[in-house]
Amino acid sequence: MPLPGLQWVRERSVGTKLLILILPVIAGFILALEWYFAWHRDMARVEESVTQQAQMVATQIMADRTYYATVIVPRLAQSGVEVTDRYHEIPGAIPLPVTFLREVSETTRGGHKHYTADLLSPWPINKNQGIRDPFQQESFAYLSQHRDGVFSRIEVVNGQRTLRFMKGDFASAQVCVDCHNAHPGSPKHDFQLNDLMGGMEIQIPIEPWLVKVRRDEGMLLIWGAGVCFLLIGVIWYGVHRVVTKPLSVLTRLMKQLLAGSAGLQPASRPGKAAAPELRDEVKSLWKAFAEMEQIIKRQHGELQWTNVKLKEQVAERTALLQRTLHEWLKAEQGSPALIQAAPLPIILTHPDGRIDTINGPALQGFGYDAATVLGQPITLLIAEADWHRAVTQLWQDCASHAPVAVQLQGLRKGGKRFLLETALSVVGDHDDPRLLLTMPDLHEMRPVA
Repeated sequence: MPLPGLQWVRERSVGTKLLILILPVIAGFILALEWYFAWHRDMARVEESVTQQAQMVATQIMADRTYYATVIVPRLAQSGVEVTDRYHEIPGAIPLPVTFLREVSETTRGGHKHYTADLLSPWPINKNQGIRDPFQQESFAYLSQHRDGVFSRIEVVNGQRTLRFMKGDFASAQVCVDCHNAHPGSPKHDFQLNDLMGGMEIQIPIEPWLVKVRRDEGMLLIWGAGVCFLLIGVIWYGVHRVVTKPLSVLTRLMKQLLAGSAGLQPASRPGKAAAPELRDEVKSLWKAFAEMEQIIKRQHGELQWTNVKLKEQVAERTALLQRTLHEWLKAEQGSPALIQAAPLPIILTHPDGRIDTINGPALQGFGYDAATVLGQPITLLIAEADWHRAVTQLWQDCASHAPVAVQLQGLRKGGKRFLLETALSVVGDHDDPRLLLTMPDLHEMRPVA
């Protein structure tokens, strides 16, 4: 038993059914459009904007470190000020450039809400500044191959979608190289100037940007819903004008034709009683076509029976004409003039099978001209085995002086074979006989399978 909702759909008009089928497609298209185009486009813009901000932060921090290492540290060192990572313990000492950069990063990480900065290295003196996760491993692998590049991607950090950005930290001053190579806690002691020593990781939460993206998506969804309703209206109007209305008219005309209407009367204005009939135009039209199909099948059968009868009558009359013409020509001793004037194909041959006379219908049927076939063996036109069989039967029955009815295979020019119902008899003088071969219309002969 069909579901009530499905039964309701089946009873609706073609336009309503099309809308029910098209509406999910339109809605799915709008959602796909919003997801694959708008969302990815906006996320690409957010990532680009945040990446530029991270680039500026990392550049600023590293510029401060470079200035500190190349300007401040050398001048103070010349004045006797000690530069050490244990400057907290020594009065008047100042931090190493790397210590300066690390403590600046720790300060930003602890007190800045918009971003955090962290100095990392695959060869850390401070073990807390080593590689801790896959992102950092991949970033250093990338930076080791791309000196001027940066590595970034969006990940979830502490429950928030965050852009992680890594920029290479290279040995920009000789004091940095000497310090790392000489430090007993350094895993690597062969650094050179401008070598990759570590990297600056910047993390920026992107939730504030996502709020705007979601707001834009909501506006896009509203706009898409409006376009969806507009398309539904246009489709409904088009389906009504192009499909529903013509089908309704065609259904009415089919019913009038089945009812035996002599003419097409103008359609009356549909009222309440006609509404149910128009709700399922296709079903109604299908029923009308089914009834018309039965009528056509019945009429086709009657026509086939009539055609068979007509063919039988034509065949009988053609055979009668063939027999009459054969007897007449036999009585006239196969007169060449009468043969040429005959309406059916006729061939007159010598006893050895050479063609003596052939009329126009026979030439047309076999596809030759008279100059080509006269004097040639009859096997040019008739299959040799069939001809010898027919001649043998004729000489065996020659005492009866009656024509021999025999079926032969004709050979048209080009090699095509066809079946012939022929009459064969002997005409002429006893000393100089001829073989008279009469045939039906060759254009109606069926080919040999």
